[in-house]
Amino acid sequence: MSVSPTSSDWPLLVGVHGWLLAGRLWHPLRRELAPRWSLWCPDLPGFGGTERPRGLQASLASYGRWLAEA
Repeated sequence: MSVSPTSSDWPLLVGVHGWLLAGRLWHPLRRELAPRWSLWCPDLPGFGGTERPRGLQASLASYGRWLAEA
């Protein structure tokens, strides 16, 4: 499950999973941090059941740009 960042009064942390994993890796941490912190842990494109869009390179730089835009 991918959760989008939300606006709130709490600080936002971004959990980025490693290669061949998914955003759900961070769900236990999300429970520990709530409610004082918001944790956004998206599935990077091509992982966790999401498809990688055509044209998005499978590289650290490409995924970094994707995260910045998201």
